[in-house]
Amino acid sequence: MKITKRITADDVTEIMNKADKCRVLAELLEIKNADKDWGLSQTLSMMKELLEPVVADLIELSEQMDNQAVEAKLALQKVA
Repeated sequence: MKITKRITADDVTEIMNKADKCRVLAELLEIKNADKDWGLSQTLSMMKELLEPVVADLIELSEQMDNQAVEAKLALQKVA
């Protein structure tokens, strides 16, 4: 994937929201199919487990980017 623009905290938040929706969908499908298809249920469970740390890391990254933006704005205000 070629990045053609600077990634912002809002972009990270949007990606985090999409990943979290996928995690929730996998969890709902896992519950729905638990008795019908064991293999599918296990696959969905693994997907959910893989997405949980991704969402947590994206939340942390978004917060760090927000903090850096605030610090940069304060530094610019001091200079001006």
